[in-house]
Amino acid sequence: MASVKIYLGGGLVCFAAAVFLAWQIMCSSSFCGRSSLVDQSRFDYDRLVSTDSQVVSSAGEQSSSSSSSVTLHESGSDSLISDRGISNADPGVVKSGEASVPSSTSEVAGDENAVQTQMEPNDKATDSNSNTGAEFVSSNAGNSAAQERINSNEVEEAKELDRNGNGVELQLANETKTIAEQIAEENSCEGKRMYMYELPSEFNSKILEKCSRGMVEWLDFCPHIANQGFGQALPAADWYATDAYMLEIIYHTRMKNYNCLTSDPTAADAFFLPYYSGLDALRFIYGADKARKHEHGTELIQWLDQNAPETWKRWGGSDHFVVMGRTAWDFANSVDNTQGWGTSFLELPAMTNVTALVLERRSWRDREQAVPYPTGFHPSSPSRLREWISTVESSPRSFLFSFIGALRPRIAANIRGALFTQCQQHPSCLLLDCAQLGCSHNPQPISEALLNSTFCLQPVGDSFTRRSTFDSIAAGCIPVFFHNESAYTQYMWHLPKDASLYSVFIPEDAIRGGAMVADVLGSYSAEKIKEMQGHVKDLIDGVLYTDAAAGGVRDAFEVSVEGMLAMAAQGRAHRQQATVYQSQNWKD
Repeated sequence: MASVKIYLGGGLVCFAAAVFLAWQIMCSSSFCGRSSLVDQSRFDYDRLVSTDSQVVSSAGEQSSSSSSSVTLHESGSDSLISDRGISNADPGVVKSGEASVPSSTSEVAGDENAVQTQMEPNDKATDSNSNTGAEFVSSNAGNSAAQERINSNEVEEAKELDRNGNGVELQLANETKTIAEQIAEENSCEGKRMYMYELPSEFNSKILEKCSRGMVEWLDFCPHIANQGFGQALPAADWYATDAYMLEIIYHTRMKNYNCLTSDPTAADAFFLPYYSGLDALRFIYGADKARKHEHGTELIQWLDQNAPETWKRWGGSDHFVVMGRTAWDFANSVDNTQGWGTSFLELPAMTNVTALVLERRSWRDREQAVPYPTGFHPSSPSRLREWISTVESSPRSFLFSFIGALRPRIAANIRGALFTQCQQHPSCLLLDCAQLGCSHNPQPISEALLNSTFCLQPVGDSFTRRSTFDSIAAGCIPVFFHNESAYTQYMWHLPKDASLYSVFIPEDAIRGGAMVADVLGSYSAEKIKEMQGHVKDLIDGVLYTDAAAGGVRDAFEVSVEGMLAMAAQGRAHRQQATVYQSQNWKD
């Protein structure tokens, strides 16, 4: 009898175990209520995250907070942009046949660049001056399926459960999406990781502390360092009194917000040196260290040798970059020449393989790359950029061409005098004399004139390049060049190789020989002009420097970073090939 009870007891235990097991199986198939959904969602999520695939990630646009809008008017003499600080016709604007009257509001006699009007003595003045934010999507079939599963299963189920009073699952779904996006962002940085050195403050921020006559006794550039290098804000939204010499601050600020910035130097694809070399050059060119100008940059080299020898010397500096807010000529003096113009920074042996981003390059030097001069317009969002492009497209072009600048009487071979005269005498030319207006940090009257013009003349000034080139492109005005070095051999990353798409070229010798600009430009058909204007419009994004918070725009900074990374990869490949070649020769 006892044995029968044992057998019956054992049978009941086995039966209970079988029932429990069946219940568990049913629960895992979502028949037991909400808790199983949490477990299943977590299981699916863990399985998805465990794969190394990307999910779709796109950059969202930030909406503009500006309440005012761009308003166009019919007359070319009226303000094209209302409520944004561009006033009616300025006294500095001279139409054909009118006397040239000095403006009572003129700040200084200089050109539209006028970067050096304040940055250099008066005898060394220089010129100043549609794709909206593309969403970058990285995906493949497997990644799309993974994202679709997250969205359609976990998120929707969690929302349904939340409506029933349970918020745990919704929180889980949101966490799932966040981590998945982080994975996608990490994968999207493949080949794009930038390491920015933490240089001592003497190389950047402390230089700015000396902005008021601390670098040069006659110079105060403190107003220009405001707003992260954009300068003083003007009444018009997103317009600033920008000085091109602040290029180094602009790039430093943007690099701090770069999506693929890494804190791990071993993972970096390129290295950025946040040294304000152009601003520091002031003390060597004009200040107390004139006698030591051949030593400019040696302190940076010493710091790298002592603090980052592995990354600095690994590829001979070919994956390193520095921004210089001046022309390359200001850093190209021979190390042995203590009397010539400029410092010797770019001539130091340690800088041979380092890429310098300058306002104007020596075109035979691959390791010097010219980047756009900063204009006065810095969109705060993709929507503001689109708003501006809409203004450009609808702007009435009342004048065939315009010339914005000042004469260069000290330069005998300069053709500005001839162009100045031609513009004064032609009824379809708009002349803005910067010797009267003071164009240095006054971008709005310049933009007004450019929006009114179909073609914009870009003659050589103290150097080959001009900020006005980028003011023109930003305003949809077709630039007219007279020298190859003014753009075609300079901005290899930012302007098309086929210059005829977006510009007109008239050789300087043709002007000296009596060629009339109006005749050349008048030969272009309306259809051809419209086609060229379309190409110019497509360039606007890539020549402007947007606000650091304006995501989703492939602007001049983003284009420059792409160029940097390509140069770094090229430099590594060349060094690797050289190493292999030397190894093979040694074996032979």
